[in-house]
Amino acid sequence: MKDLLFIIPNLNENNSVIKKNLLRYLAFVKNNKLTSHIIISDGGSSQKKILSLKKIVNEINLKTDLIKIYLCLPAMRPNKNLGILNIIEKFKAKYVVIIDADWVNINNSTLNKLILPLLKNKAKIVLPNIIKKKSARINRLIISPLLRLLFPEISRKIIFPLSGMISIDYDILKKIAGAEDYFWDWGGEAQIIIRGYNYSNGKVKTFNVTKIESKKRKLSSKMKDAFQITRSILYEAFVFNRLDQEYLLDNFIKLWQSNSLLRKLFINWQEKNKIFLFKDKHSIIKFYSDNLLNFKQENTYYYKTLNQIYKKTKIYELLVLANISITTISKILFNKKINCQIVEVGPKKINNLKLIDISILSDFTFLIYISSWLNQINMTKINFNFFINILSINETDYIEYQRLQKFRKNGLSSVDINSLQLPKLRQVLRIYNSNTDIINKNKYIKHIIWKG
Repeated sequence: MKDLLFIIPNLNENNSVIKKNLLRYLAFVKNNKLTSHIIISDGGSSQKKILSLKKIVNEINLKTDLIKIYLCLPAMRPNKNLGILNIIEKFKAKYVVIIDADWVNINNSTLNKLILPLLKNKAKIVLPNIIKKKSARINRLIISPLLRLLFPEISRKIIFPLSGMISIDYDILKKIAGAEDYFWDWGGEAQIIIRGYNYSNGKVKTFNVTKIESKKRKLSSKMKDAFQITRSILYEAFVFNRLDQEYLLDNFIKLWQSNSLLRKLFINWQEKNKIFLFKDKHSIIKFYSDNLLNFKQENTYYYKTLNQIYKKTKIYELLVLANISITTISKILFNKKINCQIVEVGPKKINNLKLIDISILSDFTFLIYISSWLNQINMTKINFNFFINILSINETDYIEYQRLQKFRKNGLSSVDINSLQLPKLRQVLRIYNSNTDIINKNKYIKHIIWKG
């Protein structure tokens, strides 16, 4: 058995960055006298990118035969976590290192902090805590607030849950990704954090690092991530019996009293912008009770309150919160679409968003919506199908999810790109990136790969 299994999820990332990182991983393995697999899990990059990447890998493999490129199948998007599942079923190791292909500033120090605690048995999971990052839309407004509210014990240890980098015990990851209720979309990343923490009995280690990204995604794209991640965390809260009104309110009050940084930032933000929502325990409970009462008559009441503030102040961070947090939770729990204005901005403005100032407001947003939903729902009817059956922004709805489960069990999973001759590879990539529906797309690919 190998010591390490590197998985590099990739979708049209910068191949020169990938090349530099591959060489760093090889050097780390050699310097520490380890054995490893290094697998690029591609989610359907363009033909040009794939052929270029294949050439780079072939050049590196003249000196070593460790690196492989696998095209993630079934063909669907997003498929990062499906790719992870495919790879750990094909390759086994003591530990798995997952690093997104868009990490620009990886160095030996980062790899030491990420991997050595596993090798020395000081942790079962290691993650970086990204510092000096103001925006972090999904982390600041979705996963961190939900973890603080529903899984406070995890949030105290893992400050920046989704960084695109994690090292984890192989058996723990296999148990998570191999489960029938594993989400193949972006939600799987949240499950790895939550279940990984529980399966490892909290044996988690973090370290501080800065992150330079090669690109910034649009708000509309982030909204899809937000939906899938929120859905999976709510499901995990159901699995671990965390969906309780008193529990949620108590967690929020404790957070307000104990996290002086988030509290001070939010109070200062309100004073600076002449906004008055809540500033102490008494005003929190009043604002919570008022919103809960008004929610019964109109479940867009809370959204309208914040939208009125946005119209007066034009604070872009509030619009981001409305798009990422409110529209998401409203769709998942109440199947209600909120027509919120989407305003796209450039990378510079995204980098300078001060979302940490209003991060705790996102906690409160989830508190209101989940509490209101708990007032209305019959919990005996809640199960995995309830969460996966929601009409998703994602192309993988419940029906196709079930069909893909069966389709995948019948023998189609990721394929080694190096094993495909160029004409066949071109055919596969053309269909993969076509607009054909998922099921027929996979049938065509399966036929091409195995015909003759």
